[in-house]
Amino acid sequence: MIPTLILLNGASSAGKTTIARALQQLSSTPCFHAQIDAFAKMLPPSEMGRCVLEASGAFAGKAVHAFHTAVVALVRDGETVIVDHVLGEDRLWVQDLIGMSSDIRVLVVGVHCDLPALCERERNRTDREGFEDIAVRQHHRVHDALCYDVEVDTTHAGPEDCARKILDAMESPILNAWGNILQKWSATDCADAKAPSPRKGCLQIYTGDGKGKTTAATGLAVRSAGAGLRVFIGQFIKGKDSHEMAVLRERFPEISIEQFGEGRFIRGKPTPADIEGARVGLERLRSALSSDDYDVVIADEANGALNAGIITLAELLSLVDSRPPHVELVITGRSARPELVERAELVTEMVKVKHCFDAGIPAREGIEY
Repeated sequence: MIPTLILLNGASSAGKTTIARALQQLSSTPCFHAQIDAFAKMLPPSEMGRCVLEASGAFAGKAVHAFHTAVVALVRDGETVIVDHVLGEDRLWVQDLIGMSSDIRVLVVGVHCDLPALCERERNRTDREGFEDIAVRQHHRVHDALCYDVEVDTTHAGPEDCARKILDAMESPILNAWGNILQKWSATDCADAKAPSPRKGCLQIYTGDGKGKTTAATGLAVRSAGAGLRVFIGQFIKGKDSHEMAVLRERFPEISIEQFGEGRFIRGKPTPADIEGARVGLERLRSALSSDDYDVVIADEANGALNAGIITLAELLSLVDSRPPHVELVITGRSARPELVERAELVTEMVKVKHCFDAGIPAREGIEY
């Protein structure tokens, strides 16, 4: 085997470590296995978050640079090294490794895993807790800056099958990922330089016990449509088509509306159908955010879905973190979590001073629904 740096890039819990072990077992020659986590643990506790990505900038950069220097030195010394990394989330880290590895053979491997499987694996880990939001964030970002010589998906494929696919790719006389990455960056940078500055999008949250959260979001949708913007409204919990939704469907082609779940308020333990409906809703909202088809995405009653236990905080934060910079994301519902409020540029709390219901006046058609 020609000495090679085998770079496994993927999110936490994507399966990089088990693939690396399978590669060591199947390879005809001994291989080193190096993990970024091992260098991250060298950081002083005061500077270290849950992972190297959360460490303070200076210390994180030093740890990553030292890691790259060590693995490249091993390859230069005639060894094959399997590198378990979360490289693609930081372009500076990619540049650091490319800059020092131009004289060695590098096989860049994309390790993919579907988000539901990724979250399930992270929840089932016994060596740590509380990393699910990190895995979710990495899932959406870790592959953006890279190109690969070979890609594997561990959602259904086992580590041995993935390892065999990687070993087959090792037989190629030419590995082009590094050069393709630089070309990709060059093309992107040129396009960015020519394109006008995109509209800045924000995260808005409408919360509180007072009436008007969905009403405010609906008004924003109408204003956006009037300006020629494209709007996606995804509603959790609510299933009945209230009159504002009916008129939006009928008269505003710029606005798309979808409703998720069983169409009822959830009291007590949610059913599997409730949870499945919410899962579908999250995926549709995520697709709307990433599709480039919409300028404004409204997740109506997403807070309510979280409070009802049919989505998790990590899943909702993942949705927020997947928002492209130019897209406006609006989340409504009572009891917005502090983690969401911290991420938002605009938060409005509707406070109930009085409500018609308190005076015994029932919900009125055209006013409350």
